[in-house]
Amino acid sequence: MNLQLFAEKNISKQSSLALRKGAQSLQKRIAEHKEYIENPKVHVPDWDSLPQNRRDGLIRHWNKEIANFSKSYNDRIKILHERGEQYE
Repeated sequence: MNLQLFAEKNISKQSSLALRKGAQSLQKRIAEHKEYIENPKVHVPDWDSLPQNRRDGLIRHWNKEIANFSKSYNDRIKILHERGEQYE
């Protein structure tokens, strides 16, 4: 079962405040994961000793997370706009 998809199912029923808070949290997570990709040695102490396929896998994972977080962020912003509300 994909819990993330389950959790996202009813975001249109969330309050505008909850949508804004969620969007802010997602922005932070996106920035965090971009930082992982830019400076992996800071976040994975043994980065240099990992096999290349493991490093590539981590980069793919972080990029996938960014894509997931970005979609979720955009979904929240879209709902706010549909309600006639702005974000930021």
